[in-house]
Amino acid sequence: MTALAKLDKARQMLAESRTLPEIKKIRDIAEAAKVYAKAAHLGHEAQNYAAEISLLAARKAGEILKQLERSPGGEPAKKRHSTPAMLAAVESEYSKALKESGTSERTAQYWQRLAAVPATTYEKHVRETEEIKGEITAAGLLKAHNKTIPVKYPKPKEQAPEWGEELNNALEHAQFCIKDIQGLGTLDQQHKVRKKLEYVIDCARTLIEKLDKAAQVSIAAGLMPLPSAKGKP
Repeated sequence: MTALAKLDKARQMLAESRTLPEIKKIRDIAEAAKVYAKAAHLGHEAQNYAAEISLLAARKAGEILKQLERSPGGEPAKKRHSTPAMLAAVESEYSKALKESGTSERTAQYWQRLAAVPATTYEKHVRETEEIKGEITAAGLLKAHNKTIPVKYPKPKEQAPEWGEELNNALEHAQFCIKDIQGLGTLDQQHKVRKKLEYVIDCARTLIEKLDKAAQVSIAAGLMPLPSAKGKP
């Protein structure tokens, strides 16, 4: 039987399989066929065909695992006088399936992530990968799926009223400074004007810092483009 014929049979077996051990066995066959196809230079199509069956098996295993009952809080704690029979009686279907198939919890979680990818996303990824002569992988599928998930950015806080009040106070002090400068006479008058100018400068610095922070948030959220180097002071 040729390698492609074995893969055809494995795909048919996968469609008929109902238990996790059966599905895992088919996935192992597909993984071995993928490695063999690459080593024997059977061609890109044969390698991807094996990879697709392996991926389908992993997704089907994830679907089964998601439907299995799990005991609250994971496996029950082992008591000193508990017998293997007593522990087996309270063990969840999920834990039993992992033990019977020799599947680690990490692998089980990974398969469930693959199963969570919508069928439309899976089919599109396989089709586009084949079109560009790429390699079908589980990591590639998850990457394609992540691109379809919209990114949520925090909304910038509304600070306009606070800024407006600070700006008005700074402008009022600036106007007083302009009037006082015209009639500067004593050192005491000069000192008062200097204090008002320092307050205006502090307000301006505070406003500039807030504007810079707001701009950074907006750029990160994609609400405004990066500033260009041209026209920079």
